[in-house]
Amino acid sequence: MVELTPKEIQLLLLNVMTDIDDFCTEKDISYYMIGGTLLGAVRHQGFIPWDDDIDIAMLRSDYERFIKMWKPEEHSDYILQNTYTDSKCCHTITRILVKETKLLHNGSYNVTSEHSEMFFDIFPLDNVPDTKEERNAQREELLRIKRKIGYKFSKTKSSNGIKQVMKEIRRLLLMPVSYHSLINELNRVAQRFNGQDTGCICSMSSQYDYNKQAMERAIYGTPIRIKFENKSFLAPAQPEVYLKHLYGDYMKLPPKEKQVFNVRVSADENIKEKLK
Repeated sequence: MVELTPKEIQLLLLNVMTDIDDFCTEKDISYYMIGGTLLGAVRHQGFIPWDDDIDIAMLRSDYERFIKMWKPEEHSDYILQNTYTDSKCCHTITRILVKETKLLHNGSYNVTSEHSEMFFDIFPLDNVPDTKEERNAQREELLRIKRKIGYKFSKTKSSNGIKQVMKEIRRLLLMPVSYHSLINELNRVAQRFNGQDTGCICSMSSQYDYNKQAMERAIYGTPIRIKFENKSFLAPAQPEVYLKHLYGDYMKLPPKEKQVFNVRVSADENIKEKLK
């Protein structure tokens, strides 16, 4: 295997996105570019120069259809990974793993011991309640479960002795609780309002806070195509409103010290050759 340059990593991600877009078009599945990917499309007409991933989201109904209709034998270059397909999966989203690649360094990303391939994230979008009280209750419930997951699996040590002891006590108390039971609980809470006629939807598996991600359904709306590099992919109907809600002044560049490419990837030489 040989290490890819940042540009080659982006080109490989672009190839994956193209394959997913082709599949979704064929199967009539809607999706949206989100987060930094959408920011790149609007601000840079493609990748943010230092961005090392592509993120998309789907309404839960499309998300489930995508998983059901994706046939491994028809996509031999990829592995579809989520809690349905991998008993040791450690996230609540779906990832498309690129075969014949390996993450050498991946910042804060979580990778299982069985799979260290470069990946592409697909987030589900679920209904959220319309009242502030119900939203606060759902948000707190999600945070409570995520804290349990953190206590159970965090390997970082606190410099404060008392805090470290408390972490160990919590970890011991959670030993009888399986990881998958916590993931299932998280998914149940996230999907609690699906099927109801609510005005907002939310990506609850995101790194961003629930309140940042909860948006009026019309902001996503019927997806539109936006230029991304030499392609075009689907985006929320109101991309500027989405970006302002998530980032505020989204056209302002971050400080130079934060314009860093965090991922290192190696790949089979055949893959590298195809990227030239």
